[in-house]
Amino acid sequence: MKKKMVLLYATYGSGHKAIANYINNYFNDHNNSYEILLIDVLDYAMPYLGRFSKWANETLMLKFPSLWNIVYQSSNYHLSGKISADISMNLFKNKQLEKLICDFNPDICLCTHFFGAELVKRYIKKGMIDPTIVNIITDYDPHQFWINHPRSKDYYVVGSNDVKQSILSLSKIEPDHIMPFGIPIHPVVPDNFNVIKAKKKYLIDNDNLTCVFFGGGGNGSLASLKYLKRLIKSNLPLNVIFITGKNEKCKKKADNLVEEYNADNVIVLGFCNNVPELLQLADFVITKPGGVQTTECIYFGKPMILINSSGGQENANYKYLVELDYAKKFKTVFFFNRYLKKICREPKIILSKRDNINENTAKESMQKLYGLVEEIIKDVK
Repeated sequence: MKKKMVLLYATYGSGHKAIANYINNYFNDHNNSYEILLIDVLDYAMPYLGRFSKWANETLMLKFPSLWNIVYQSSNYHLSGKISADISMNLFKNKQLEKLICDFNPDICLCTHFFGAELVKRYIKKGMIDPTIVNIITDYDPHQFWINHPRSKDYYVVGSNDVKQSILSLSKIEPDHIMPFGIPIHPVVPDNFNVIKAKKKYLIDNDNLTCVFFGGGGNGSLASLKYLKRLIKSNLPLNVIFITGKNEKCKKKADNLVEEYNADNVIVLGFCNNVPELLQLADFVITKPGGVQTTECIYFGKPMILINSSGGQENANYKYLVELDYAKKFKTVFFFNRYLKKICREPKIILSKRDNINENTAKESMQKLYGLVEEIIKDVK
């Protein structure tokens, strides 16, 4: 009889969904003894209020990062975190969602967003189900929302040992239930991938450094355009693949910049579903410090230049990446551009970070998560 797994995420940004999909694909590819139910809890949020909460979250992060940082930090305390979580849960008092999860009666729940874990805990408290919850923290920061109402049988998968130590300092969760596996990703990479052929696909036919520039995550952002403009005007010996995400306005403006300055070394792409291929082409990556995107860079051993932090968890992410010398962080266009000029003259400055990144064990994070789930499931009758 197949064991039942619920995978819960919430599409506040693209990262939580991306991790849930990575997990879903990996388990389906490696074991057919699981029946998996994949749910975006935002699909069941209160009409209008749910969409508004998503819009407000994305607007604050993209356009008002300082304000978002205040909101994030003010709820990152024991009491305020519990109060905020309880208020937020009113968005998801949905009988259809409750029935869907409880009728499925999962043996285990994997949650890549804390709202999913909070919901399941409420159903458990009502005595409707009793699965083990595996909380998968998708940034390098343990916000209080993740550790509200901990249960002794549940687990936490975190990005690093530093995150584990932070959780231990904030809660009474048992140390052996906090697993510093790394953020679990498992990109699909063809065995016969050929970098030279792939570069030709993007019209790259020189030996200059190649940079993949994420323009602001899945939803795109206009804030990255000032960095792109300075890069283009500097006319550096650098191949650039600029990705705008779903933001058509950003893509149009980027295309106009390329045309205005005749920047034949810059390729502008919209939303991409072949990020693993692009990352393999890159010598380094320019990106905002989102948890999933930076973890993908770590997976492929790509040094990073970090810009446009949205505050909150992204501040913790960039501090983690800079401290380990995986990345450099820039707050101004001037110093960003000066650093690019420097690495074009001396590529070893950025490429030396690859050795640090390659010591990271992120490539095994999904396998370790899989092993943990297998151990948990053994005890399920």
